[in-house]
Amino acid sequence: MKKYETFSVEDFVMDDHFRDWVQGNINNETFWLAFMHQHPEKTDTIRQAERIIRAMNINPTPVSEQEVRAEVNQFMQQLQTLETSQPVRPMRRSWWWAAAAMVIMVGLGAAVFGLMRRPAEIVASKKPQPTKPAATAALAETVNSTSKTLKLVLSDGSTVHLGPSSALRYAPHFGSESRQVYLTGEAIFEVVHTSAPFLVYAGDVVTKVLGTSFVVRAYETDKKVTVQVRTGKVSVYREAESRKAGPRQHSGNSLNGFVLLPNQAAIYDKAIQQFTKTLVAKPVVIRPAEFVYDDTPLAEVLQQLQQAYGIHLQYDADAFTTCRITATFNDESLFEKLDLICKMVGGTYEIVDGQIVLNVRGC
Repeated sequence: MKKYETFSVEDFVMDDHFRDWVQGNINNETFWLAFMHQHPEKTDTIRQAERIIRAMNINPTPVSEQEVRAEVNQFMQQLQTLETSQPVRPMRRSWWWAAAAMVIMVGLGAAVFGLMRRPAEIVASKKPQPTKPAATAALAETVNSTSKTLKLVLSDGSTVHLGPSSALRYAPHFGSESRQVYLTGEAIFEVVHTSAPFLVYAGDVVTKVLGTSFVVRAYETDKKVTVQVRTGKVSVYREAESRKAGPRQHSGNSLNGFVLLPNQAAIYDKAIQQFTKTLVAKPVVIRPAEFVYDDTPLAEVLQQLQQAYGIHLQYDADAFTTCRITATFNDESLFEKLDLICKMVGGTYEIVDGQIVLNVRGC
């Protein structure tokens, strides 16, 4: 059994078992979660090694001995110019070690892991390309070329589930003023709450949050960009508006941006450069409730649905004061529940601006 508790960053980068886990092998998930729980002092070392592996995005195609020699020679020449007293571990003659050594050498200092030159060349040749990289700082990049979702943990502890054929560019270490990432494709974000706003740039759309869970879809070939909120609250707006007002000052309006609550979604049409506010296709329960009604007033039923799903239901309670419902709902979606209720009372509903408007003629 390997003594992982003694491993350095380089050791983790070179370890096949660790690399498999970082690259999405769920069979290793239990072991590494247990290891980090038992050895919290290794958390920083593991996170650093994880970022190196993701940023390297190593191409599995074998390289020649001549290329390996060239990498080693280049590393040794640059190493001689470094003014550092830290010892250097002996190198192994393999592509993994040559690439890892290059990353570690370039990454020394405040911009660690952000200036990986050889990995950047590898990633640059692949689709998709992330949107508009930041010009003020070196960014790490992860490209998911697999058919499965790839999990990333950012420096602030936020989690990104990067979809297939998607790319994310991000700072190896976020500053205290803001946290910015650049997405092409689709990703689920679970953002840790801090005082610094978290900004997702995708296409022409900026999504701003402090701490919440949401989904962004912005493939280059799609005609629209969508943002769907699971929990918390986000604001979305055009990047052009962000440049004019600044992300901290932008408040949003019906044409250029607005605030989204749980189960709400924004759809941005690239052709006409306008947003539409609506609901997600399958709203989820955010406050658990038992949907059992026995001769219950309709107004009370609708109020419980509103609280359970966090979606505003607009209706005229005076129009159906005598309406009462007897029903038991189990796994039906919100819209299925509303369909059944409307059949009972002879009503209809429609989605308007991220809300549900009910029209009931009376019972």
